[in-house]
Amino acid sequence: MLNRSGSKRLSTSALASQLHRHGSRRNSQSSDEMYPVDIPMSIEDDVMDLNQKVQELQQQVATLTDHQVNTDHRYNKVKQENAALQNKIHSLEEQLRELEIRSEDRIETEQQKFKEIMSRCERESKLEAEYYANKLASLQNDHMQLTEECLKLKDVIERLKQEKQELQNQLNECTTELMNLREDNLRLQEGIRREREEFATERENNNKLLEELTRELEKHSDMSSESRLRSPSLLELPAQYRELQQELRKVKDENKLILETNEELSAQLLASSLQEGRSLVNQGTAISLADEFETLTKDEMMNALREQKEVNAKLKAYIDGILLNILENHPQLLEVKNTV
Repeated sequence: MLNRSGSKRLSTSALASQLHRHGSRRNSQSSDEMYPVDIPMSIEDDVMDLNQKVQELQQQVATLTDHQVNTDHRYNKVKQENAALQNKIHSLEEQLRELEIRSEDRIETEQQKFKEIMSRCERESKLEAEYYANKLASLQNDHMQLTEECLKLKDVIERLKQEKQELQNQLNECTTELMNLREDNLRLQEGIRREREEFATERENNNKLLEELTRELEKHSDMSSESRLRSPSLLELPAQYRELQQELRKVKDENKLILETNEELSAQLLASSLQEGRSLVNQGTAISLADEFETLTKDEMMNALREQKEVNAKLKAYIDGILLNILENHPQLLEVKNTV
């Protein structure tokens, strides 16, 4: 077996023999010089001691040899493992360098993307901030305008409420006046009814008187010619009476026709006026401007105000027309009112 230096290693028995020979020579020489030949027992004891020591040395050498073999084996194993680890280290170092290169490239790419994203986000946030700033300014402007319009509309509402109250007061006054006129017209109608009854009675009396006069004229128609010659005006009396009677009937017929026509026209006028008045009153009372102004837009509110003004004007004109018609035509209007 070769040792680490490459020299040939001696066996245990050869080493023991060599030591024994060397010790025997030294002992023989020393014994010849120092001791006499007559002490063989001490030499044997020395030899035995030497043999024992040689055996111990052989055991130690064997132990050392085994230990050396194990050490060499472990050394070779460790050397192989070290070589494998070195190769693995080199491989891992290569992988690490590749990973570092890829990671650097990826980091650079991600940084570039991050910069682009941040730049885009900054632009978008800036644009969004400008948009909301403009929108806020626009909303503030709209709010100011709406506040001003709201104040104006509140003034308009108050003015319309006052106008409505004034119109309501006027309507109440007109209603009161209308009721008074109705009472006056009722009294006038009662007077007219009495006058008509008196006129009918007088007409009946006149008819009776005419009949009596007719009979008297018929009696006088048989008078003699002498009396006729003496009184020619009496002969002309029946003819004049007949003419007057025909003219009276003609005037009565015309008067009756005029009265019927006047009554029909008055009834039509009053019916149309009442219908228009009901529609205007219903239209004016069905809509409450103060309640609906809060839900209307500006244009709708202005249209509603114009419509309300038109309704108020029509209602006022209607009331004025009714009052004028009542003042001008008391009996006929009252008769039509009663029938309606």
